[in-house]
Amino acid sequence: MDESNIDLDLTSKILALKETEYYQKVINLDKGHITLVTCITANGRMMKNLLIFQGQNIPDDVKSHEDIILSASPSGWIDSD
Repeated sequence: MDESNIDLDLTSKILALKETEYYQKVINLDKGHITLVTCITANGRMMKNLLIFQGQNIPDDVKSHEDIILSASPSGWIDSD
């Protein structure tokens, strides 16, 4: 099983001084994220992917697909609830 974060902030910026290897990425956390969970069984069979949206409900403009399970949680992460 693997849990990966998909950051919805497509406008993040990278700040760096010229000719330096050090930089800082500035992220706007107000945009939210989606968690993608993938799982492959011991015999090599891939299970359906799980997309967890941040919020109380799955957004109306998200289309369902037969190979994906859609869900929502307040934090957008897997938790005990």
